[in-house]
Amino acid sequence: MSISGNHSANVSRAQAKLAIEMKKSLLKSWMDTGVPWVATTDGEQVRDSSGELKLDYFPTCIAEFCRWNGTQNCESVRLTLGSITITNRSTLDTHSGLKSEIDALCKALVKRAARQLGETNKNTQIEELKEKVIFLNSIIARQETEITQLQIGEDSLKGKLSRSERALSNSAKHYDDAIAELKKQVAELTASLRKVVPLKIES
Repeated sequence: MSISGNHSANVSRAQAKLAIEMKKSLLKSWMDTGVPWVATTDGEQVRDSSGELKLDYFPTCIAEFCRWNGTQNCESVRLTLGSITITNRSTLDTHSGLKSEIDALCKALVKRAARQLGETNKNTQIEELKEKVIFLNSIIARQETEITQLQIGEDSLKGKLSRSERALSNSAKHYDDAIAELKKQVAELTASLRKVVPLKIES
């Protein structure tokens, strides 16, 4: 191979390694700042059908790292990636140290992503629980109002019952007094009648 050919090959290898390093540096930055969330071009985060935020694409193994060229990412993230390209697997194999670093990074990112989702899901659950607490408090307040109204009604019924009982007691006493009076009158009439009847017999 000519000198120029060797030079070109060396330049190509250097460029290939630089491209790998660029992709690796992106993964390292995501380890620090977190895997990007899927977002619109306006920066608004996208949620799935369950209302949860969605993590954007990231390579989880060496094979995915080699295929990763940014087209797998959403547009808002793609704009931050720069010019990353597909990596030739055989080229990466020639840099065993670099390959090991990338493999470790991919595995670490999987854990980082799981932690992100867990924290986000927890926040979502907290918000849902807060909404449930507000809803339950509204039910409790409504039930307390209904209980108060029932207690007022019960007190009113107790008052009416007490008045009815007093009225019944008074009526019973009045009845007893009237019966006693009638018995007294009957006794008096009976006594008078006994006095009159003998006179009629004598005459």
